Amino acid sequence: MRNLVENKTDFTEEILNHCLDIARGECSITFDSIENAPSEKYAQILYGLHCMNEEIENSKREEALRIKNEYEAKILKDKNRELEQFAFKASHDLKEPIRTIFSFSQLLKNSIIEDVDAKSLSYIDYIQTSAKRMTDMISHLLNYARFGNKPIYEDIDTHILLQNVHFDLITQIQRTQGKLIVKSLPTLVGDKTLLRLLFQNLISNALKFTRDNVPPIIEVSSTTLADFTRFEIKDNGVGIKEQYIPELFNIFARGHHKDKTYEGTGIGLSHCKKIVEIHGGEIWCESEVGVGTTFFFTISHILAPSTE
Repeated sequence: MRNLVENKTDFTEEILNHCLDIARGECSITFDSIENAPSEKYAQILYGLHCMNEEIENSKREEALRIKNEYEAKILKDKNRELEQFAFKASHDLKEPIRTIFSFSQLLKNSIIEDVDAKSLSYIDYIQTSAKRMTDMISHLLNYARFGNKPIYEDIDTHILLQNVHFDLITQIQRTQGKLIVKSLPTLVGDKTLLRLLFQNLISNALKFTRDNVPPIIEVSSTTLADFTRFEIKDNGVGIKEQYIPELFNIFARGHHKDKTYEGTGIGLSHCKKIVEIHGGEIWCESEVGVGTTFFFTISHILAPSTE
């Protein structure tokens, strides 16, 4: 290229313009222009510039493909990591039904010293119900992983879903002397296990992040709009400082007071966001320190029951 410029008096202005076009990535040399060149030398120069431009374009395409492949590899790696974190969080949530099984088993153990009565039988019913639901959840999660992480959408009575969540969290509710108030909730389409984990995580957090000597009160309500249903989970807990709210749903974010130790990994809310996004919705919160927090999330109405 330098030789062409240094000896520009030997070449036409059009050749120099082609060189500048190549430098700008705007080369317009075609085989027609080569064939119609006024001389063989002129044609050879145009052909050389054409080949040079093709080589540059090929290099650009190869570089673009390399960047694309690296980006897709990174996305796949991130998705796999998210799935691993989701499995970790799901297994953590499954501990609550297990705790219920353990607690009522202990009560049963203490009660069999005397004759088996109706109360003892009710403890056995609690154990069986919790175990069955836990088995169903594990089976669904295995299917979710086996079939490419594809949600299984079905009609869900969310009021009944919350009754099951309440049952699974009963030990934590009793331990904190808490109260869960569930208002009338709708039937909608969603993945039952994922939505159950969503509600369980948000309510469990409300039972965890409480003020000293203030029993937790959690209210769950909903508003049905044209395109989505908006759920609200309101508590009277410690609240979240305003500066932590924007990062609250990021992985490993810890939005509560740093001067008090709370159990948890900071993974839960990021997976709540993931579950809500799977259902075509959004999640956010409003909070006041010392007063409490309200989590809002939406579930889209465009979802249809799975056919498989």
